[in-house]
Amino acid sequence: IMKASRQARYQSGCPFSTPTADPTAVAVDTLSNPTKLACPMSGSMPVGVCPVEDTEEVNLKAILLTLGKAKLSGFVSATAVAGYVLAGGLNPGIALAIGVGTQLQSRSACTANQVWEVKYDKMMKRTAKRPLVAGHCTRTQASAACVIEMALGSGLLAALSPAAAALGALNWFLYVCMYTPLKRITP
Repeated sequence: IMKASRQARYQSGCPFSTPTADPTAVAVDTLSNPTKLACPMSGSMPVGVCPVEDTEEVNLKAILLTLGKAKLSGFVSATAVAGYVLAGGLNPGIALAIGVGTQLQSRSACTANQVWEVKYDKMMKRTAKRPLVAGHCTRTQASAACVIEMALGSGLLAALSPAAAALGALNWFLYVCMYTPLKRITP
């Protein structure tokens, strides 16, 4: 989606590297020296692709799936549906609505976490390819996705059970407003 702007931003070099006065420091280019990659994001490692130099086009669906951590959110919604079934629920339409509503609320929380953590995600190899860090979307776009996902998920759950929607909103609050900031200051 933002391929041209990312390419322009990276033309002057890696956005994560900083100039050094150390005359012994060497930046290793993977094209001219294919044996080692020296990168502040990846460290020194065998040849690999720089996590921020990926210039392939990314579509909106892929961005939303990555922001919302689709696999993790799928597990969360599966547990909600399992709870419904174990409690005696037999209606497949209601089970589907519970799954979709929970999935949307969970994706919203994961997206909000990434909006909050973008500064820290830039520092870690594991999180360097996330959409906000890689420039696939802006904080404003991710925040809009977060709000839409939360509104749709909460609305769907509220139509079934206001208590379910409220519990989902409480979980969102705990994850985004408690866990996310506190993980930096607690062991």
